[in-house]
Amino acid sequence: MNNLLDLIADSTLTVSAAVELINGVLTPLSLTIEGEVSSFKISQDKFVFFDIKDESALLNCFMMRFNLPFKLEDGMKIKLTGYLKVRPQSGKISLTVQAIELVGEGMLQKAYEDLKKKLAAEGLFDETHKKTLPFLPKSIAIITSKSGDALQDILRILKNRAGGLKLKLIPVSVQGQNAIKEIVGALDYVNKHTAVDLVILARGGGSLEDLQAFNSEPVVRAVFGSKAPVITGVGHEPDVTLADLVADVRAATPTNAAEIAVPDYDQVLFDLEHTNNRLHRGIDGLIKAKFHQLDIITHQLKQSLQAPTRGIDLLHRRMMNMLKSMQSLVWEKKSSLESSASSLEAINPENILKRGYSIAIDSNGKIIHSVKNVAVGANIKTKLSDGSLLSKINNIN
Repeated sequence: MNNLLDLIADSTLTVSAAVELINGVLTPLSLTIEGEVSSFKISQDKFVFFDIKDESALLNCFMMRFNLPFKLEDGMKIKLTGYLKVRPQSGKISLTVQAIELVGEGMLQKAYEDLKKKLAAEGLFDETHKKTLPFLPKSIAIITSKSGDALQDILRILKNRAGGLKLKLIPVSVQGQNAIKEIVGALDYVNKHTAVDLVILARGGGSLEDLQAFNSEPVVRAVFGSKAPVITGVGHEPDVTLADLVADVRAATPTNAAEIAVPDYDQVLFDLEHTNNRLHRGIDGLIKAKFHQLDIITHQLKQSLQAPTRGIDLLHRRMMNMLKSMQSLVWEKKSSLESSASSLEAINPENILKRGYSIAIDSNGKIIHSVKNVAVGANIKTKLSDGSLLSKINNIN
């Protein structure tokens, strides 16, 4: 630094060179400043100018409108991060803002209500825009912090409920000055570079200040613009963010988001088998009832053979209509049965075994879900796609 100062002292610089030299020193310095907004204005619908001040000093600030995460007003308390720069045209020093946050519950609540009113007027929260969740998703994108408890809760539920899911984890900051940019970037990445069936956007609980990113306009619009349905699990039950309101489904917690995303496959199999049995019984009963009605019509026809031709024609038409009705009903029930069979086949454990998985079964024929369900010395059967293995437990890790 002393050599640089000596060099400058011995040199005569042009104004442009001096400004460039000063900016070369100032620009790498990232500053975080807290203060009050004043003289806020937007120029040409894209340039944002304002001052940040305290009781004894004031600093000019500049940023692009598309980086503004919420509506600013004079008097608001904010915390921002940026770098200083001398403007060559004016010679004034200003702070180029890179990130901005509101400070204080009152300011945050006001910004929340103002943005909620604006977005509601645009229809972003309308039920007509909500996308239907897939019943059995094959791939899910999870957008959350890689170090938070929310991720572990989501992975645990998804693993217990369904095997073979393709999971795409996109780690992001869920609070702080980088959170908005990272969450928007993650949703944009999912839209452009993945073909998932569902998106889970989640984080644990926190204060209104902690949840700022999920109440910001860029994040809300990014959720609204997602091609895949979005489930939000942000905070805990009392917390309702604007991202929750615009999502296709809002879950009470990250754990609840995973429960909503994927049904319990064991329960699905049970329900499908129960429905299949009911359909079989129903079809058998309906066919018997129709044949009984046909017997009655045939008997009436025999008794009417001596009656005028008009009576015979009437009975014949009734019989034909009955036959057509029975045929239509049988085809309808057959189609429903085939659909149920197809759904069962899609999640048939036998098909899952063919992909390299196995099922452990205890001596009572029950599926072993955890090492807690077996003891050393117990006999178990491991079912594979092409047969079974009988084993004895010698050790449990």
